[in-house]
Amino acid sequence: MIILGIDTSSAVCGIALSEAVSDKLKPIAQIGPNIPNAHSEKIMPLLDDLLKTTGVEKKSINAIAISIGPGSFTGLRIGLSTAKGLALGLNIPIVSVPSLDVIAEKVRFIDKTLHIATSSRKDEFYYCSYKQGRRISDYTVLTTMEIINKIEPETVLISDKTEAIINQIPEKTREKVMVMSKEFSYPDVFFVTVLGHRKILNRQMDTLSALVPMYVQGFRGTKV
Repeated sequence: MIILGIDTSSAVCGIALSEAVSDKLKPIAQIGPNIPNAHSEKIMPLLDDLLKTTGVEKKSINAIAISIGPGSFTGLRIGLSTAKGLALGLNIPIVSVPSLDVIAEKVRFIDKTLHIATSSRKDEFYYCSYKQGRRISDYTVLTTMEIINKIEPETVLISDKTEAIINQIPEKTREKVMVMSKEFSYPDVFFVTVLGHRKILNRQMDTLSALVPMYVQGFRGTKV
C-alpha cells in the first residue's frame, strides 16, 4: 500500500510518499516541510515532481493522509480540498490527522511531558500536551501566560515562538525546561503518513462529505 501524505497546516508545506507492508511503514520520498507559502500555487506541481522523481504513478497511490489542523486557515482549506479531490478522483480512502499530533509523534521517544504551542494570532497559540506521543490534554488556544502557567520543571517545550514563552518563565523553572529548536514545531509530513497508516490499520477512514478542517477557534468547520 502506498500512502500519500499532505501537510499545509503551517507557513510551510510538505508532501510525502510512504509504503506500507502489513503493519510496517517505510518512507519512499518527501518534499518539505521546508517549502514556504507554496500551498495554493505549488502543492500539485510538488506532487507531480515527487511522483516523477520516485517513479510512482498517481494511480498507484492507495490512500491519502492529510493533516487537518489546527493551523493556517487558508492552508488547511487548500490542503484538504486538494486531498479530497485526489481521493475522489482516484477512488481511494482518506484519513485525517491533527497537526499537533504529527509534531508530537516525531519526538515520542522523549519520556517527558511535552508542551506544543504553535502560533495562532497575536498573543495566542494552538496548544496541546503529550507524553510519548499520547495526547494528555485537549486541543485548545491559549495565551502566552496561560501556557507559562502550565509549564513545570523537567518538561519539554516545542514552539515556533519559543523566546516569547521561555523568556517569561521564572528563572528557576526555565533552567529545567528542555526547549526544542523551532524546526520541530513544523509537522514533518512523513509522520502524517505514520499516523495515517495507524488509522488505516484500525479502519478509521474518514468520510469525504464529513471531513472538515480542525480550526479550534475563529472559523467554524465548513465543508470544502
